Amino acid sequence: MAGSEDLSVAAVLCPHGVAADALLDRVARVLRSEGYRIAGLVQRSVASDGGARALLHVADLSSGALLRITQDLGEGARGCRLDPGALAAAAGALMARLDVAADTVPDALILNRFGKAEAEGKGLRGVAEQACLRGIPVLAALRPGHRADWEEFSGGAAVILPPDEARVLTWLRVAIGSDGGAQQRPSRPAGMTEGGAR
Repeated sequence: MAGSEDLSVAAVLCPHGVAADALLDRVARVLRSEGYRIAGLVQRSVASDGGARALLHVADLSSGALLRITQDLGEGARGCRLDPGALAAAAGALMARLDVAADTVPDALILNRFGKAEAEGKGLRGVAEQACLRGIPVLAALRPGHRADWEEFSGGAAVILPPDEARVLTWLRVAIGSDGGAQQRPSRPAGMTEGGAR
């Protein structure tokens, strides 16, 4: 397989304290203003009704729709608030965008995280795999604690970018190609099988 510079998969390594979603949102807005079709999700916090903790939503970069992805577990709860069903619904909506007619397939896919769910083969992992199989560039935010999981997912062939808007935009523009559409790319990262499952 070609080197990592030819594989259209990258992660923006975002240590805690870096506003990953704001960066991804800005990048998507710039690319859309240039005429690129961008699909994906960015995270938004929305104040809960009287609760101390904000409820997390994802904003669909194509439609602008907000989808709630956290459960309100009640006051004092400490468990994981991620709602797997809501995340699966968001993933399903993104997957549908990858299956549409060729003239409306996105030029790039931006994912708000490659995190615990994706490391376990859930969450948005299937969407990322299908985008790779279709030659659509994939960009995801990545916390340092999941870097080894990302390397395993990508077979070590993905690009790791700093949280720098200019560098992320440059990578995406090159990955998309100067013609504004998908070009021939390697069919999948080394760690991925034909059906996307591992």
